[in-house]
Amino acid sequence: MKKWLTIAVIAGLLTGCSNGIPEDDYFDLVRETPGLTPLSDESIRDIGGNICAAFETGNDYATVLAEMIDSGMAAGDSGALIAYSVSQYCPDELSNIPGG
Repeated sequence: MKKWLTIAVIAGLLTGCSNGIPEDDYFDLVRETPGLTPLSDESIRDIGGNICAAFETGNDYATVLAEMIDSGMAAGDSGALIAYSVSQYCPDELSNIPGG
């Protein structure tokens, strides 16, 4: 089931048609990324809000990614969390994601 949820989120990212998924499912999906497993629901929500705020204030993807890497998160995990967060919390910012 999680596999299909992941595919649906990725398809939404690629088509720009994501309206988010139920938040509990979203938290579970994020934690399927190995480096993001230890994040709490609150942390996922807070980081997602910060990512959206960064894009909404004019930052580009490279800047947001660099800030997350500088905070100690691995590049792949950072990229995944950025994509998931934008899809879930601010889909109007999908154009800021490479390939989005």
